[in-house]
Amino acid sequence: MNKIDTNKTTKLALVLGVTGGFGKHLAIELLNQGWNINTLIRSGKSLPECFLPYYESNQINVFTGDARDSNDVKKAAQDCSVMVYGLNVPYAQWKTLAIELLEVSIDIAEKLEMTLVFPGNVYTYDPKQCSLINEETPMSAPTSKGEIRIEMEQRLKLATTKGAKVLILRAGDFIGKDAPSTWMQFLVKQTKTGYKLTIPTENHDLNHSWCYLPDLARYAVALLDQPTVKQPFQTFHVPGLKFTFKELRNEIERTTGKTVAVNQIPWWLYALISPFVPFIREIISMRYLWESELDLDGTKLNRVLPEIKTSSLSEALIGFGFIEASHDQSI
Repeated sequence: MNKIDTNKTTKLALVLGVTGGFGKHLAIELLNQGWNINTLIRSGKSLPECFLPYYESNQINVFTGDARDSNDVKKAAQDCSVMVYGLNVPYAQWKTLAIELLEVSIDIAEKLEMTLVFPGNVYTYDPKQCSLINEETPMSAPTSKGEIRIEMEQRLKLATTKGAKVLILRAGDFIGKDAPSTWMQFLVKQTKTGYKLTIPTENHDLNHSWCYLPDLARYAVALLDQPTVKQPFQTFHVPGLKFTFKELRNEIERTTGKTVAVNQIPWWLYALISPFVPFIREIISMRYLWESELDLDGTKLNRVLPEIKTSSLSEALIGFGFIEASHDQSI
């Protein structure tokens, strides 16, 4: 563990889940914007290679411990004004672990009066009731996982009455390099001759909401430095990118100059094996998000941060790392 300067002029944040997509990209953006960070990594794990230059320049403190252990989190959180919650629980364990794990971080944030940055998702809304959601839209979850997320956000709001501040950024499905367990990582694969695109809906013209993680990180860090955001509980919707699978296929072919083969997710086969594979059963429960449009209204965010622009689909796909631009393409 290296010791960074923790004087009063240093902005210091604890990033939990630095090996995951949200935590990693938030950590990189914080570092690039002059913050120092503490991380908590389980025994046997190592700091991702992308952070080594920051570690060598003494911008990172690495603590070994477990995010489920209150003492470990409290030790890593000392002198930090911000906690980034990038922890991810596998779908099949949400019911037993999601709220329990979050409670540990909330308790520390309350006691140390920290600002907790949390990644919201769209599971808390039913597209059949409302296809365009803003920060004031009442939540109504159509699945048990959505109900768990509502309970998590309600607990976060309660934390603001006990000393903590909370910043929630709600976004669609993530696109990002080194972001494990994302849908884009599953749907887009490179082959020997081109690319394979697996589509989870029969309607290839249906729009779906995505968010490029570096964009989300820029918004989050900018909001932390935004003096006009004063309320202890703040939610911002990040509209990100919206495109159909037909547009996705065309963009990959245009950008790379290679052919994209299209496959359909065999939902009937998933249904047959779901009783024996918990992960598949959980995937099926989220199928509704591929059969209806659900868009995020970014009016509030754009009013506070009008200068930050969303990356293009090509930029996001290339940054994602699964496609490469052809030499005659200018992105």
